[in-house]
Amino acid sequence: MWEFRGPDAATQAKHLKDSCDIFKKTTGLTFHAFGAGFNQTDDATIAAMDAVPELTIWMYPPKNETKRKVLGRTLNIEVATGKVSYDKFAKDYAARKPTSMMLLQGHCGMWNDDSFKDFVKIAALLKQDGWTTLTASQYAEKTSKK
Repeated sequence: MWEFRGPDAATQAKHLKDSCDIFKKTTGLTFHAFGAGFNQTDDATIAAMDAVPELTIWMYPPKNETKRKVLGRTLNIEVATGKVSYDKFAKDYAARKPTSMMLLQGHCGMWNDDSFKDFVKIAALLKQDGWTTLTASQYAEKTSKK
């Protein structure tokens, strides 16, 4: 069973609240963005998010999410979970020519040396083209001022 796909809204809300509380207590920082493990969520997750008002950004939400800033996938850096491919990314990047925010998801704990080297090449390509890196909260703040 997935943590945020299947359990009722109260259970999911408890998981979200507990995680946010522990993070704040141990770091002094506040979570503002959420992305579920394996991007697995359901309508109960939407209700659970309502119980944690500081979570204002959702990465890869259900299609019917309307209350929070949504950050969706633009391009993939991995051809399979944990396997980065510079060649595939560069091809897709050239074909799509993104002009605004890109959210790139990677599973760096699963990368081998080749995946890490391809990630470094992707980062260099994006830097060369003038892209900057922002946290989800920084992006939301920057775009809300427009």
